[in-house]
Amino acid sequence: MARTAFLFLSSQCNRSCSYCFNKQAPFNIKRKELVKICNIGEITKALLGLSVSEVVLTGGEPLMLGNRLISLVKNFSDNGIICSLDTNGTLLTFDLINDLSSAGLKNVYLSTKYLKIIEPSITDYLKNKFKLSAIHVFNGRDYLDLPRIIGNYESRFDSVVAQPAWYNDARRRGCVSRLSTIEWENMETILQSISLKYKDNLDYLRAAYGRKGKSPGTCHIGEKNFVIYNDGEVYRCFHRQDLMIGNIFNDSTELINDNLLKAFEDVSDANCFGSQCFSLFL
Repeated sequence: MARTAFLFLSSQCNRSCSYCFNKQAPFNIKRKELVKICNIGEITKALLGLSVSEVVLTGGEPLMLGNRLISLVKNFSDNGIICSLDTNGTLLTFDLINDLSSAGLKNVYLSTKYLKIIEPSITDYLKNKFKLSAIHVFNGRDYLDLPRIIGNYESRFDSVVAQPAWYNDARRRGCVSRLSTIEWENMETILQSISLKYKDNLDYLRAAYGRKGKSPGTCHIGEKNFVIYNDGEVYRCFHRQDLMIGNIFNDSTELINDNLLKAFEDVSDANCFGSQCFSLFL
């Protein structure tokens, strides 16, 4: 079974987004230490042992690792693991893009939040080098503008990913779960208008956030996807900090694999949904 691992490199970031879960409890227990070069071999061995076909480098801002990021990408790529990068893009340079491309990076997921301060030539160069996807975070206040925003991005990116903003306090203004029944129906109509071929996914999102008195029958994360933190700890997903699967530096891949499968079964009722657990791939 091919899997995707999200490798959390550090909580360090050069920006401060209000919806970032690294700033909110229980995730604000900072993991600032950067992944060490001496651990790259161990991480790679664990990924291969867990049948990982793709690793998504995330954080924090991965580009803050500098040359260490290049070493990570090259090591993973040389071992047949597809490498992808989550970034806000503000630290990108032409030289860095060339280095990442030479190291074997394949995919870039670029936040749309800071596109206005990134030189258009940088974005164009990214698209020439990698499969480039836009990640747009929307909330309960700006979802009405989604068709225009997504329309603008579709011509500039290979794909667009729309994510509800994550807030651990459902009372917070902008939290999707605060939408009234009428507001939810409006948002659903808008999402369907830009993503008709993903009706099953929209039904999933409605069950998770639509105040219908039920949750999805199962969670889409956890069996084929999991998270590895910079200290080696493995979790089923970013939102289950109470459910550690193991540690790749201390535990066997067999034990971690067994625990991943067990954890997937234990939380299959999806009662743990946070507001950013769901992404619409448009």
